[in-house]
Order: sequence, then C-alpha cells, then structure tokens
Amino acid sequence: MVLFESSKAISRNEPGSYYVCGTLLKKGSGSCKSHYINSRRFERLVIDKIKEYILTEENLRELVRLVNEEMDASFTGHRDQLDATLKEIAEVNRRLDRLYDAIETGKVTLDDLSARIKQLKEQKEKLESQKWELEWQMKAISFRGLFGGAEGSRTPDLLTARLRSAM
Repeated sequence: MVLFESSKAISRNEPGSYYVCGTLLKKGSGSCKSHYINSRRFERLVIDKIKEYILTEENLRELVRLVNEEMDASFTGHRDQLDATLKEIAEVNRRLDRLYDAIETGKVTLDDLSARIKQLKEQKEKLESQKWELEWQMKAISFRGLFGGAEGSRTPDLLTARLRSAM
C-alpha cells in the first residue's frame, strides 16, 4: 500500500490522503481490485485495534511492573554510588582537618603541606560534582513524568488512565 495526497474527492467526496495499492497507482484503473482507503479512517481503525488488543489492562500492568523494576534497580544503584561518594567526601574532610590541625599546632608548616591540601581540595571538588550528578539523576528517576511524582503513584491504573487519555 502507498499513501498519496489527492486534492480531488476520490471516495465519498472526501479530498485528502488515501492508501492505495502501488500497482493501481502505477498502472491505473483495472490493474488491481483494491479500493482507495481514506487515511484518517484507516489510521483511526489501526489505533483502535492497538488499544483493543495491545493496550490491554493485563499488558499495561505488566509494562508498569517491568518499568518499576527497572526504575527501582536504577535508583538503588545510584543510591549505593551516592553513599560511597559521601563516605569519600567525609574521608577527604577528615584528612584536611588533620592537615589543618598539624599546621595550627606548629608540627609542620603550610609550605610543607600546601601541595597536599591543594590535591585534597581538588579531590573534594570532583567528589562534590559527582555527588551533585548522582542526586540529579536520582531526582530524574523519581517518577515525575508518566508515573506521577511519588513512588506510591506508580500504579497500573494511573498509567492506563494516562495512556488512554493521550489517545
């Protein structure tokens, strides 16, 4: 089938887009017994059949279950990475505190430790950036789009209603 535009009324006085057999379009009348099919009606029929047979309650529930599993696994992975990053930041802060204490008590001079302090501060900046990125990703996973805004709203009924209203 080929989709073509017509400014003339082909069927029931409706100008517009139609699907037609490619042979009929190329060779003309009598080469194929297929009829012209109004594209709007045909596409609406296809969408209705998809709703009827594919977007069933059972299929939507399974889709939500699978998406929830993926989202939960992703969120958990990000949470674990964030926890590790927070521990690293705390360790860098402890190291910096010890170095500052050594300088304040006169055990070493600032010149002796300035390179190490600079290195730890750079490490801390990288970790802070990583922390921010992980927090941002976790917020993106927090189901605000199609699923609502909170974990409790990630239900098949909500998804079903939203999908049906979109069509």
